[in-house]
Amino acid sequence: MIVMAISVSLGKDILDPKDKPWKDKIYSKGSRFILFCLGNIIPNISLGDQKLIEEVYKKYLGPDYKIDYNKKFSTIICNHVSWVESYFCMYRYASGFIGKLSASKVPTIREMGKYNQTIYLDRTKEDDRKKTAERIAQRQQSLMDGTNLTNLSIYPEGTISNGTHLIKFKRGAFMTLLPLKPMVELIDQTAECSLSTGALPMFLHMILVCSYFWHNVTFLDLPIIEPTEYMYENYEKNESEKKEKWMIYMNVTKLIMAECAGLKLSESSFPEKLAYLSEIKGVKVKNT
Repeated sequence: MIVMAISVSLGKDILDPKDKPWKDKIYSKGSRFILFCLGNIIPNISLGDQKLIEEVYKKYLGPDYKIDYNKKFSTIICNHVSWVESYFCMYRYASGFIGKLSASKVPTIREMGKYNQTIYLDRTKEDDRKKTAERIAQRQQSLMDGTNLTNLSIYPEGTISNGTHLIKFKRGAFMTLLPLKPMVELIDQTAECSLSTGALPMFLHMILVCSYFWHNVTFLDLPIIEPTEYMYENYEKNESEKKEKWMIYMNVTKLIMAECAGLKLSESSFPEKLAYLSEIKGVKVKNT
């Protein structure tokens, strides 16, 4: 990771478009190498059951919705099971992220964050969350306009889940109503060593994962999701109260991802996770 940070920082300007192609290659290949070093993690990309996926998409987005994997998108969204999907998204898309503010002070991560234009968030401050939402919207629009070439990945759950459910989504990725690229991480729930971080600190989980010879993980590559009038009209028929368009988009996307991947739904959220961690540790765990 140190080599990656130094390499992508070379040159007059860390964000110089002329340097981007070769720096992206270092960034991508380096991320794949890190997955190898941290427990020989083998990421498999699956297109899933195409018939089922088409049925689910047309069910929520309309019978005339065209399945498209190559359409331009504003953001990559993925469920958040551990640190593994971050390195996968860096490997596959050379993308930046929405990260905790504390991560911006860590050597090498700080340099990598500059290159991939990671957006840092102080979750303890309401004003900062509003500013972050604005920055996400600006970044999404610039990606669609072609004025920014660095992809953005967002975990709409906002915290780590156990890989069996999709928990409550947050609105950040959905406010602009722009096309999204969904990925779903599917881990082996029967494995002796789970790739789900759970309640473990990330560093300890990395050590545990490294103590095994290899790990297989599958990423379900889903078609682009884009809101449609059919989606708005049909979703509201089943709701007792009128919802904003971004909320319908968010809820429908969660349903599509869950049904295509065979995951269950949960309304658990980050505050409940903090309460759980506080209970098992015997001290109040604060938001960071």
